[in-house]
Amino acid sequence: MPITVLTGPPCSGKSTLCNALHKAGYNVVEESALAVIRSLCQRLGITEQHQWQQQNPLAFHQLILEQQVCSERQALQRKPSSTRILDRSRLDILAYLRLAQCRPSKEFLRLAHAQQYDQVLFLEALPRFIDRHDSGRTEDKDSQSRIADQLQLVYQEQGYHLNYLPASSPRRRLEQALAVINQFTADSPLAAAVGNSLRIPPPRHC
Repeated sequence: MPITVLTGPPCSGKSTLCNALHKAGYNVVEESALAVIRSLCQRLGITEQHQWQQQNPLAFHQLILEQQVCSERQALQRKPSSTRILDRSRLDILAYLRLAQCRPSKEFLRLAHAQQYDQVLFLEALPRFIDRHDSGRTEDKDSQSRIADQLQLVYQEQGYHLNYLPASSPRRRLEQALAVINQFTADSPLAAAVGNSLRIPPPRHC
């Protein structure tokens, strides 16, 4: 089954779209950075976790890559009835690592480029930026556009076509995503629902 990546800068509505796709029956893989941050916050606390990220950016992204590889392998081993949806991919980790001005090892790069993806949906930033430092994340409004630029650059360097989803309502975003996803699989769980928006479950807002 195809592998579709959802990517974009912070506060682009990725989580909302992923939740809607999951409710619709798609196999959605959680963003690996969130799992790593939760684990670090449990061990170190939020403030100490922030400090550790800043002091050890390469080690932090190494943890995320290891989690991403594990999550992708588990998703590929399942036998889903539809497209697999990834909330970010290994290439996102490379983009964030570049922003941290860290030079990855050859093994890091090998793992980062080892998986191929079928589709990439790029969600453009929403008008309102929500600070999520209390959850352990470190992005802010000033870094939002830099992250967006670097993500686009990394994917384009690897030859991926980016399907852009402009800022819109959660329902419209879901319809746009389905239009792209269903190009690859005619038997997706929502194939019959694309033409009938009333049958598409309303996603939750950010």
